[in-house]
Amino acid sequence: MPDTGYWTFPPDRITRGSGVRYELTVLNPPFTAEVDDLPPNDPERAAEFAGSLGTIDYVIEDLGLRKQSDTITVATRADLDLVQVGAWGNLVSVSDPAFADDGNLDDEPNQNDWGALATACLAGADPWGRAALDASSLRVRHSEHTTSHMEALYLSD
Repeated sequence: MPDTGYWTFPPDRITRGSGVRYELTVLNPPFTAEVDDLPPNDPERAAEFAGSLGTIDYVIEDLGLRKQSDTITVATRADLDLVQVGAWGNLVSVSDPAFADDGNLDDEPNQNDWGALATACLAGADPWGRAALDASSLRVRHSEHTTSHMEALYLSD
């Protein structure tokens, strides 16, 4: 039986919204990385990085590699257990639906495109949307707090 963690909704429950971008990218020195020059993804380091995040209790299953251009679509509750993470030399990056928020900030909805700002800051080191890069696709167990946050964000009526 799969690990359902702290979820109170069934895996086939349809989600609201898709959380278009919810990425965290860390570029370690030297800060001159270019995606075209990065080594292949290191799946072990990628899983270790994912497991080090406060949103994730542990990795349940490695689902294999997927292209960075193939983003995970969140359609059901089960999709909320999937993260895409890569470790390419001095660059590590993860996409986790737990990073999404409800937009309840001081800004008006869609006033700021934070994803575009991150892309501009990373420049040639931005790994997202790159067909030439493989990343690890992982099924994870999120923390209790994170699961509660995602239920409120994606599943509550």
